[in-house]
Amino acid sequence: MKQFYSSVTCRNIETTFRKIVMMFLAFFVLGSLTVITGQTITTDKDDYSPGETVIITGTGWLPGETVRLYIEKEPPITEPVTLYAIADGSGNIRNEEYIVIKEDLGVEFTITATGLESGLTAVAVFTDGGASATLDQVRNGPASSPYNLIQWVNGNAGAQNSHYAEGMSIPYRVQMAGLCVGASITFTFEFDVKVSSRYAIDFVTSYDRIEPHELTYGHIAENIDPTLGTIFSGDPVTSEFAIPSPEYLGVGSEAVATFGLISAAGGAKMSMWGGEITAITYGVTTGVPSDLNEATASQQINVTFTATSSTAILAWGGHIGSRLDWGYDADGISRSAGGISGSPYHTRTIGWTTSDECTLLNLGNQDRSLSADAVIPSPSCEPDGPAIICVGDENTYTVTTDATDPIFTWKILNNTAGAYFVDGVNNIQTITVGATQGGTFLLEVTVTYMYGSSTCQLEVEVLPGVDIICPTNVNLEACTEQSVIQAAYDAWVAGFTYEGGSYAYDNIDQVPVLPENFECDGVNLSFEYIVNDDCGTTRCTSTFKVEPDDIAPTFTNTFAQLDLTCYDQAAIDAWL
Repeated sequence: MKQFYSSVTCRNIETTFRKIVMMFLAFFVLGSLTVITGQTITTDKDDYSPGETVIITGTGWLPGETVRLYIEKEPPITEPVTLYAIADGSGNIRNEEYIVIKEDLGVEFTITATGLESGLTAVAVFTDGGASATLDQVRNGPASSPYNLIQWVNGNAGAQNSHYAEGMSIPYRVQMAGLCVGASITFTFEFDVKVSSRYAIDFVTSYDRIEPHELTYGHIAENIDPTLGTIFSGDPVTSEFAIPSPEYLGVGSEAVATFGLISAAGGAKMSMWGGEITAITYGVTTGVPSDLNEATASQQINVTFTATSSTAILAWGGHIGSRLDWGYDADGISRSAGGISGSPYHTRTIGWTTSDECTLLNLGNQDRSLSADAVIPSPSCEPDGPAIICVGDENTYTVTTDATDPIFTWKILNNTAGAYFVDGVNNIQTITVGATQGGTFLLEVTVTYMYGSSTCQLEVEVLPGVDIICPTNVNLEACTEQSVIQAAYDAWVAGFTYEGGSYAYDNIDQVPVLPENFECDGVNLSFEYIVNDDCGTTRCTSTFKVEPDDIAPTFTNTFAQLDLTCYDQAAIDAWL
């Protein structure tokens, strides 16, 4: 703690008296008098880290005099250091020459300042006590009277000063001081995953996750600012790092799936000011990490960072386990911790380590708890409707919930299918959705009532419609050459085509063929082209006609008359 005082030594009484007489003489000569009293010496900080400069300042010294700064250490690991500063015209001094070194860790420094002309003295004390860290959590006020400005506290929280809901995240931060700049440090904390066989804080997320808020509580969400009240206030974040998936909860579990959705939306990152996060790993787990069969289980997480400042802030959120993820037991009781008494939500410091020559003070067991009465349970939310639909169809979706007098809000997200709400209605329990093209979309519904809200989703695939094409009708005149008829027929058959559809198939193999003697008897074909796919049947029809040759040709020569009922080139050649 900074200390200062003044004194006049006996050996300087004569010098001091002489100077006072001289100042009174100057008063009569110049008509002014500078009274020297209340001299001080102080430092800009109480505690320093290795590598930091100690800024020494003072006031009340004799203008122009040289002030000696004698710096001693306890324990006296090195010889005292003597520095000097010259007082300006107002009697102020300043010195920025002393730099704390690694060997000074744990040392208490005493500065004795002495005016070489006035003989006045003052003393200040500062330390190099090593790095420290404090764990805080947020109190955002009771639900009925939220705080305009959140409170970061190193105490516990309950319904009288906080309000959260299952599925939200409790904001945490660690304030660190006395760090060695450039040192690589691993900080470890722990949270209780299970308490009394109920899921409490099941994984960690970003620090700002208290939505949806306005629908739940009737007021907008409080602003969660980890820099509040610190030297970083208002500064942009120095570093962010993705939190790994909580596989300790069991691969494929609903909670892991929920974490995946949160992470995909950018809500699973740790944030730091004054440091660069380089790694996040999961550490020791009490209980059984694969299936969490134990009634009590905790999870440790290690955050490694490089200090870029002697002070730093690390911030994250503790996800409040939800009954939407963990369901209910055989007696219909929620497996989330929101329904039990007491304070099941705990996060605590474990310790920190460094490979650098940097002293880290023992963090102790700093445990922060949140009581269950501050956590609103989530209503059930179960969407129902077809997961595969077809372009052009109108499809009904509904949501089942146990909430009383709920409010429903539907959204269409990640829409590549041109999906839309029929008639634009999206705020009732059962809605109708259509789509204009093949693709996918995410149908999301939020159920809100006076005790909380839940959001659930349904992925929907839209099958593309079938584009079917039938050729135009063909009508050829009588006596058209055979090769022309054949070519026209082949083109007509090739004109039956389709595009799109899901698992589509057609009946082109059933198209009628040209009859025998078609060049004389004529042709009258009609074909209904049919394409089937997962969305149904599509049809079109086309005809192919050749007028028959009803007039038989007659040829006469001097030998005999040749009668033909139809054109016969061989008979004609023989007759000729």
